[in-house]
Amino acid sequence: MSRHGGSVEKFIGDAVMAVFGVPVVHEDDALRACRAAVEMRDALPELGVEGRIGVNTGEVLTGTEERFATGDAVNVAARLEQAAEAGRCCSARRPSCSSRRRWRLAKSGCWS
Repeated sequence: MSRHGGSVEKFIGDAVMAVFGVPVVHEDDALRACRAAVEMRDALPELGVEGRIGVNTGEVLTGTEERFATGDAVNVAARLEQAAEAGRCCSARRPSCSSRRRWRLAKSGCWS
């Protein structure tokens, strides 16, 4: 996660919520999140874990010290994770990036 510029926000049961662009926004945060999601998806079977991943972009409200993110974008990401098939990533929209990179991410299964 951190290798792609994200940070783990919180653990909720067996779920992990990560954020990108907090506290520093990058132009390609959505692409970074998708890259991290694909890498995580590929690593889970090696750990004997079957997982689902939801990725969403949008504005969120964050606190100061704990940076707990909240808002519609967080809620939609949770619903996308629930809708994803095991071993897949589900995203509401594709990141803004070159068509070549977008094709690679789509081919890798970042979107259902």
